Amino acid sequence: MKFIKNILEILFTIYAWLFVILAFLIHFIFASIIILFFKHKAEIHQKISAPIIKLGFLICGIRVHVQGLENLTTKKNILILSNHQSLLDILVYSMIIPRYFSFIAKKELAKVPIIGWDLKVQKHILIDRKNPRKALAALNEVKNLLTQGRSFLMFPEGTRSADSEIENFKSGAFKLALESGVTIVPCYINGTNQIIRKKSLWIWPGKVIVKIGKPLKIDKIDRPQKTKILELNEQVKNLIIAEKER
Repeated sequence: MKFIKNILEILFTIYAWLFVILAFLIHFIFASIIILFFKHKAEIHQKISAPIIKLGFLICGIRVHVQGLENLTTKKNILILSNHQSLLDILVYSMIIPRYFSFIAKKELAKVPIIGWDLKVQKHILIDRKNPRKALAALNEVKNLLTQGRSFLMFPEGTRSADSEIENFKSGAFKLALESGVTIVPCYINGTNQIIRKKSLWIWPGKVIVKIGKPLKIDKIDRPQKTKILELNEQVKNLIIAEKER
């Protein structure tokens, strides 16, 4: 039985990745033409991505169930903070978030065909993790964009969790939230690590659950003390754990 399952997994993975490549090519051609007719190209490009992702999930047998979507409909910009399980998380959030948003990606992705172009057009922030000075500059850019009204998605764990446990959060996202006075929306995602596992490209059908918590308004502090950052860190982590257990 295990042998048969392995064969099926290999065949399904080949089928799924062929569709992913085809979908990226279609999106690349179609979106490149459509955005020529619009002023706000990044927003339109992201909107075009959502239905293609939804179709891809449907064909690959990936079901996404969302709770609390109304918590993302506020007109003000928000900082969406979520646990992180899989490469699939970004696609899930890109499909369900009903507004234009950006996220932080490692700069190496800019060299990947089509994906790098998508990141550039949608104005996501590329960060050089190996260069502290450039990484700090990227975070300062995020802070300025948050202040100007851009919404962001961040994964404060800083890496993908191999299981459903929520790891310790890094402080960067909470420092940004305090310095910009943005509203935080805590989210919990589960199931993506069973579809594409960490350090693996094998794909298997499955169910993804996203639970979106109530917005948390943050008072702006120009130079927040470390204790304040840690307090917010712990508060948001507890809110995400609460969504997990709800």
